[in-house]
Amino acid sequence: MLTPEQIEEAGELVARVYRGIEAEMLDHLADVMLQGRGVTSMTVTSAALLGQTHAGELRAIMERAAPTVDAEVRATVERFLAASDADDMERLGIEGAQSWPRQVEATVAGLAEILERDNVAMESGALEAYLKACTDAITKVNTGAATAERALHQAVRQLERDGITVVQYRDAAGNETVANRVDVAVRRHVRTQIAQDGARMTAAAMDRYGVQLVEVSSHPNARPSHATWQGRVYGWRGGVTVDGRYYEGLEAATGYGSVDGLLGANCRHSFGPYLPGTPRAYEPNPGHASGLPGEEVYRLEQRQRAGERAIREAKRELRGAQKAYQSSPTLSARTDLLAAQERLKSRQEAMRRLVSESNALSKTGEPVLHRHPAREWAGDVIKGVRASGSGRGLDDFLKMGSTASSLRRAGASASTMRSAIVSELRAQGCTAKDFRSFTASEQQAIFNRLLGSLGRKKAAASPSGGKAFRRIKGSHTAEQDLAATNPNYSPSDPLWSLNCQRCVSAYEARRRGYDVTAKPRDTSGADTLPYMRHPQGWPQVYENPDLVPCFSNSGANTKGKVEAQMAAWGDGARAIVRVQWRGGNSGHVFIAEQVNGATRFVDPQCNSTDCSDYFKSAKKNQTYVMRVDDRKFTDLVRDCCEEVRR
Repeated sequence: MLTPEQIEEAGELVARVYRGIEAEMLDHLADVMLQGRGVTSMTVTSAALLGQTHAGELRAIMERAAPTVDAEVRATVERFLAASDADDMERLGIEGAQSWPRQVEATVAGLAEILERDNVAMESGALEAYLKACTDAITKVNTGAATAERALHQAVRQLERDGITVVQYRDAAGNETVANRVDVAVRRHVRTQIAQDGARMTAAAMDRYGVQLVEVSSHPNARPSHATWQGRVYGWRGGVTVDGRYYEGLEAATGYGSVDGLLGANCRHSFGPYLPGTPRAYEPNPGHASGLPGEEVYRLEQRQRAGERAIREAKRELRGAQKAYQSSPTLSARTDLLAAQERLKSRQEAMRRLVSESNALSKTGEPVLHRHPAREWAGDVIKGVRASGSGRGLDDFLKMGSTASSLRRAGASASTMRSAIVSELRAQGCTAKDFRSFTASEQQAIFNRLLGSLGRKKAAASPSGGKAFRRIKGSHTAEQDLAATNPNYSPSDPLWSLNCQRCVSAYEARRRGYDVTAKPRDTSGADTLPYMRHPQGWPQVYENPDLVPCFSNSGANTKGKVEAQMAAWGDGARAIVRVQWRGGNSGHVFIAEQVNGATRFVDPQCNSTDCSDYFKSAKKNQTYVMRVDDRKFTDLVRDCCEEVRR
């Protein structure tokens, strides 16, 4: 006979092994999402196909873990069946007899068959979780609810947080009726198999030794339907009178053998042989050691189980945030990492409070709850990947005395600065509330940069603001201007191969007759020119920029839309074309010119005189065109180009 505590514990160690397997599977699929990066631009069908290509690796993870699972299952079965057998023999007063070794092989074989089904369901559940996360990310990007990068990172965290669910039961129509987290399913299967096989050993022993009575175990927090029959003695093979006393039959009284009865689903009760006149081990209404009513202890234990699940969930989500940050350490990714760190910390603090406050209710000094670290484990978080922030919100920052003084000296209002900061945060995939996640120095750097840009805009609007570039001497053709725009270009040098946002305006300046070349890409981490939606992004090099969307159902048709727009503007029009590449989040800007009724596409970054093929690799719904020949430069043009050194 196993005690309620032993039945509760059985299966936990095997479930822990499966949590490790789950963590490895989720990490693998998260890496697939992060390394592919183009998942947010895929269709749901192509995302599903990508996931299916990794089914073999998921099976390999299961196969690598198989020896560990087998060893843990056998150790668990041997431990608890031996304990059950020993209790039965002690109750019968028989020394030296052991029946558990014969039962072990049958129980291990039965569990192997059950866990094999769980393994298949686990692989399927992992792919379903992956597809759900991908689908949600694709929807967010297509509806404009999130940037591609943030949607991808949210999907990774969602995948890790939600974990793997396995379908346990379906109705006759094939509809899912019961689904559980994989560790919950494994723990229940192991616990149920051990409890039932232990009971089979007990039944065989009672029949072998002619025992007529059984004692049913009890515990303080039993469910109401089980509390009515726990802790009592019953007739083993039906109602029976022993020594002049009638005992109700076990099956009739407890529902033994049914899913809702003794040893049914989630039942921690068991039974053992009882000899008349021997001391009873259990009573019908046992009190908890703390002196609290059983129903109150049950309520507190259920809160603890919910808290343990919440901690495991937070740990998995933190691991997803860590992986996303490692893959792309952007400000938005760090903001998400900080939020995940705080979520785990908050849930662990809540668990400490629950245990402390529950134990304070004890009337005897005995604890009500114990912390169970094994039940909070969900695979290790990534060591050394942490983030820190100032904790200071945007409005609090703007109210600081030093901030207010700087704004007054610059002649700028707090509301104007707030709008500029919010725009910058949005351009980087963040929101105003994420400002508190930035370090104090980062907050100050953003403020200083925007304060300087506000001052530059004011100077550029002034008739006397900004010294003009030197003019090109003599005549110059469009081809000469194209070749002279980015003379340091090298495909292997990111300073000169990732500066397209500077090259387009440097080329426009040369077409206007200014003797300039493009500046290299700014690698300080403070560069804002590459961002189309940023208040200091490349469109803001021109006064009153007007981005015209040219979306279509294919790259070829998108090119046609750009050409139609250029034709409408007429000969002499020059425009910047912005595309985003398929299969990723990166993009590019180049030039469209209308000459003699035709549009020519040139790339001043690499001196390409015909880059019309770019549209074949571009996303169909991320292309914009912005006319520039009819717009005045703002002072931001000086961040794009500089005079040629003579």
